[in-house]
Amino acid sequence: FLDSLPSDIRSDLLESISQAPENAPESTKEYDAFNSRIDNKKNNKAPLEGSLKKFGSNFFNNTPSTFMPINDPSANSGYILDVDDEVLIQLIGDRAGQYSYKINRSGNIALSDIGMINVAGLSLNDANKKINEVLKDNFVETQAIISLEKVRDIEILVTGQVENPGVYILNGYSSLLHALIMAGGVSEYGSMRNVVIKRPRSDDKVIDLYD
Repeated sequence: FLDSLPSDIRSDLLESISQAPENAPESTKEYDAFNSRIDNKKNNKAPLEGSLKKFGSNFFNNTPSTFMPINDPSANSGYILDVDDEVLIQLIGDRAGQYSYKINRSGNIALSDIGMINVAGLSLNDANKKINEVLKDNFVETQAIISLEKVRDIEILVTGQVENPGVYILNGYSSLLHALIMAGGVSEYGSMRNVVIKRPRSDDKVIDLYD
């Protein structure tokens, strides 16, 4: 390569090489691994004197890595059952025993010697009443006590003016606040007074977080 250069350029190049430090580090560039997470660091500009922060914004400042580590099955009687919930049914009376059932994709549980009973969409209390009505028609002096053994996971899409919009998998006990916390909270341009919950086959519900 050097021999192919004009003599004056070759001399300049050799001179510059000879003047370089012996232990000069090689010129390299490190590349960070690809990361799909959104960098939501706040702009470090100093706040304007006298400016007001959005009331309640500090509620989302410290997002926990997890807020519900245990699948605690102690649901109240108003808990709405759905697919993948697991219920424990204890029979008392002429027919005694304890049985665990998982609600299938059709919303049913299969009771031994009775068949399918649809419980998805019912509260724990209403499901208890329905099962006891079925037992009354099939067995003598037998009652059932139903409780929740394992809670399903639910998939939530959080979109709009939040810090990290996306799809989140939450525990069935989760509330609106849990979903917002996982999404990093309401952004600077969002409103805490107009949070909309959308569900299939149901009207939109508008929540005012200040209430």
